[in-house]
Amino acid sequence: MHKEIRYRLLLGIIFPLLSCSSITAQKTNPDGFNKFYFDNGQLSSEGNLQNGLPEGYWKNYFETGILKSEGNRLGHQLDSIWKFYNSDGILTEEISYEDGKRKGITKKYSNEGFLIYSAPYVSDKKEGLAFSYYTNGTIHTETPYSHGAENGYEYEFNLKGDIITITEYKNGIFVRQQKINRKDKRGDKQGLWKEFYENRIVKNEGKYEDNLKNGYWKEYTSKGVLVETLKYDKGQLVTDAEELDDLDVEEKFYPDSDGQIRFRGTYRKEKPHGTHIWFAEDGTIDSAKIFKNSYLVASGKLNQKGLRVGKWREYYYPDGQLKGMGSYEVGYRSGEWIYYFIDGAIEQRGKYSSKGKPDDKWKWFYQSGQLMREETFKNGKENGWLIEYSDSGKVVTKGEYVDGLEEGEWFYEMGDHYQSGRYEYGLKQGIWKQIFLSTGKTRFEGEFFDDLAQGKHTWYYDTGVKKLEGKYVSDVKEGEWKRYNIDGTVFVTIEYSSGKEVKVDGLKLRVEEVR
Repeated sequence: MHKEIRYRLLLGIIFPLLSCSSITAQKTNPDGFNKFYFDNGQLSSEGNLQNGLPEGYWKNYFETGILKSEGNRLGHQLDSIWKFYNSDGILTEEISYEDGKRKGITKKYSNEGFLIYSAPYVSDKKEGLAFSYYTNGTIHTETPYSHGAENGYEYEFNLKGDIITITEYKNGIFVRQQKINRKDKRGDKQGLWKEFYENRIVKNEGKYEDNLKNGYWKEYTSKGVLVETLKYDKGQLVTDAEELDDLDVEEKFYPDSDGQIRFRGTYRKEKPHGTHIWFAEDGTIDSAKIFKNSYLVASGKLNQKGLRVGKWREYYYPDGQLKGMGSYEVGYRSGEWIYYFIDGAIEQRGKYSSKGKPDDKWKWFYQSGQLMREETFKNGKENGWLIEYSDSGKVVTKGEYVDGLEEGEWFYEMGDHYQSGRYEYGLKQGIWKQIFLSTGKTRFEGEFFDDLAQGKHTWYYDTGVKKLEGKYVSDVKEGEWKRYNIDGTVFVTIEYSSGKEVKVDGLKLRVEEVR
């Protein structure tokens, strides 16, 4: 409904209608408090002048008498936090100034009072990380700015906090975009997936096809150094993929006295690099080791087709510490596997099916040894309870999956609150609630049907006082929506029809306003 307010601050914030004869004709006190009026007699602005220039706290109004903006001037320049309101009197933006220029955090709010955007400014230009938010307070996008332009990688998150889109910018120009970590309607992983270290460096990346690793998968150190590239064929690990071999490696063979090959391996500049195989007297493969630039990265057994079988150990590159251990069955991880942090502490452990899919219960740990997450799988899909813990042992997420989709009662801790409700086939159903962690009071309560907001939805201040209330019909706002002050009095009433604002405090909006 409301067009974006563009503020010409030397303007207009203080004297928005200086061109109007009715205002210019008004007497002013060049060193004192003044009020200016519109032609209709409504107050236009009020504040102090010093030597004929605005100084101190000023307020500006719409012709309807509703407050439009307010803030302080120091040395006649905009200073500290200025607040801007729309024609309904709803706070839409807070801007921090210093010496007349934006400096600090600018915040934007929805008509419902939720923070929807924040960005840091230096000398009137965005500088640093800007964020957009979901209505539950979690981050939707994170965008880096330099000298007022997008520069670097923008991350988009889903409601659970997982990165789902990466967009690269260079000096404000779009470069490329990747959509990652997506599941289809069946709950199967599809397309490109990436896992990250805490510093946002990619830990591993590759593609899934129907929940199976397929194609090339790469693993990196926390500094971004490529450790290993593996190839999968519908979940099956391919050993010695020719295209992964370097062109400058040479293969060496060592036969025994009878001419039987007892060893075969590849080298680069006389250093072990690639797969090294030792053969038994009957010609079968006895053992194998995989090297990268002379460092051992894996060891175990291969069958005659070159597929991993039996017990295997994997090692950190180039440190050499044990990284993981378990068994393979014709190229697929199988049975129990244990993975370790570089200091030797267990990072995760769980079982794989005979086709290399996560199966049964898996556990993840903090480096301290404290349990971080436990989850149950069946044939590669989440099937059973998921429980996540904080590093102090507090449950922060709990719910059950059935065939890869959320089912039944779920609980999430998110920022300053937790939310709980029920899923059916991965879709929100029935009443969902959000509770403030600090006070235990309700933050939100509303009903959903097949993931769509339905019926009355109510938000509250952390004091328990109602903040916003209205009705949805199939995820679309309908009827009266009321926003409340912190003392519980009604601040504004907005009426919606098919998601569009049609009345504010009982007054019908003009066609151009509705647009």
